[in-house]
Amino acid sequence: MSMRYPTDRPQSADYVSFQHVKYSGRGGGGGAEGGIVLYMPAPAPAVSNRQRWNNSGETFAGPIGQFKRNLAQGGSDVIAGTKDFNVDDFGKDLTGALERFQGTKVGDMARMFGQDQLARATGMTGQQLMSVTRGEIYNPNLEMFYEGPDLRDFDFSFQCAPKSSADAQAIRQIIMEFKKWSSPEESGDKLKLPHVWKISYGGKAKQYYNKFKTAALTNINVQYNAGIDSHMTFTDGSPIVTGFTLSFTETEIITRKDAGRY
Repeated sequence: MSMRYPTDRPQSADYVSFQHVKYSGRGGGGGAEGGIVLYMPAPAPAVSNRQRWNNSGETFAGPIGQFKRNLAQGGSDVIAGTKDFNVDDFGKDLTGALERFQGTKVGDMARMFGQDQLARATGMTGQQLMSVTRGEIYNPNLEMFYEGPDLRDFDFSFQCAPKSSADAQAIRQIIMEFKKWSSPEESGDKLKLPHVWKISYGGKAKQYYNKFKTAALTNINVQYNAGIDSHMTFTDGSPIVTGFTLSFTETEIITRKDAGRY
């Protein structure tokens, strides 16, 4: 069943369309069912492409940090296939590195290790202890680690002031449709998953505005008569203003090949 608001929207006007589909892993699945067409909100929702990066902190600070880097690099050569893996050779390399570390009585790594133990006893980090006692710290040799992309999320907000109680009823039905298909369905002692949504812009704006991947509707927030000082309704009791916000999270990540389309 197709629903729209406003019901008298001009054919040439821009709009946003929502269709629900069964969820079956990445990208949804099945054909679109039903449809809701709403006016083009202003502003359109902000959609950010977030990437998770983190810095190395004190991982590579000082001589112990350099030891960790060398050890990690040796392992990464094997993982990347630039060096053949041999259990005996790898064991010898690791044992030799550990022996050099443990056998260094007055070396830089041993001094840093002892400093870290003393710092723990005083409730500080090794770097903090150096800062307080010597007025210097080890160069942290900061690097950025890429941890992966985040799924995009965005909100659509609509403020509806119907011209009649009939339009008010249309808004009510649309809100109930969003609630229905974004909720799970009871099936004995199990729950069937909520549907997910295919969202698209229509009209002339379609060629300029971003596209959306299939998205889960994670929250619906409805407020009646916002900004009105007193309670006001139509003769049938329906509110004269209905505002609602739809919060979505896409079910697939955005990759480089998607950048020009989404």
